Amino acid sequence: MSDEIFREDASYVKEQYATSKNLDKRIAIYRYSVKTASDEGWWPWVFKQFEIGERAKVLELGCGPGHLWQENQAKLPDWELYLSDLSEGMLATCQANLQSLKGVEFLQIDAEEIPFADNSFDAVIANHMLYHVADRPKALGEIARVLKANGKLYATTVGERHMGELTVLVNAFRKEPANFRLGFILENAGGQLEPFFKDIDILESPGLLRIPDLDVIVDYVLSAPPLSPDEGQLAAFKGHVKAVLEKEAYLDVQTSQGIVKATKA
Repeated sequence: MSDEIFREDASYVKEQYATSKNLDKRIAIYRYSVKTASDEGWWPWVFKQFEIGERAKVLELGCGPGHLWQENQAKLPDWELYLSDLSEGMLATCQANLQSLKGVEFLQIDAEEIPFADNSFDAVIANHMLYHVADRPKALGEIARVLKANGKLYATTVGERHMGELTVLVNAFRKEPANFRLGFILENAGGQLEPFFKDIDILESPGLLRIPDLDVIVDYVLSAPPLSPDEGQLAAFKGHVKAVLEKEAYLDVQTSQGIVKATKA
């Protein structure tokens, strides 16, 4: 499986993110995090990376369920905040989760065609979503266009080593090994941003998941069809993971996530 499914198969992305169901299953695995670069947790760590003034106009693309803002609501400055997602269902979930957050505008937006004038925003945030965009150069050009002079892009993504042990484990039960590399990761983000941005800074927050729960592991891999074992091999996969957990009590999986910061060129 090449990374093309994440970049160009719009029907896959639409189905995957019609609601937050699949994403929620993948997020659930992180409850077993035992080591990160920061003791404060992922979303507080991401928020701490923002260098945005106290009064600013901020757009998030691919806001998902809104966990970034749920976990940092008490720290929010006086920002004019626009939260957007391509998925109507995901956007509805975000709006429900952030009912207590006032003065926010929720919008259904395609990152390739951002419906705002040039030089509109002080910052654009894109969390774990740029690898899903079919025409990424077009989207990056749109982001740069709507940013003000010296405006900032903050994009989180995964690294090449992310969930490597889990991918190897699943591949043992697939007829064709899954190539789970994505089109926009920490290792290749800089080159993609260079035509549009300057002062590119990439920070990794590596971690470790120690997972004792068979159902959480199975739910995670089944929520991501490119990674999932073939239906005929699913029972064997479950049996193998169960045996590992009975012997070791948990499955160790390394994570590699981080943030890319860039300034409009």
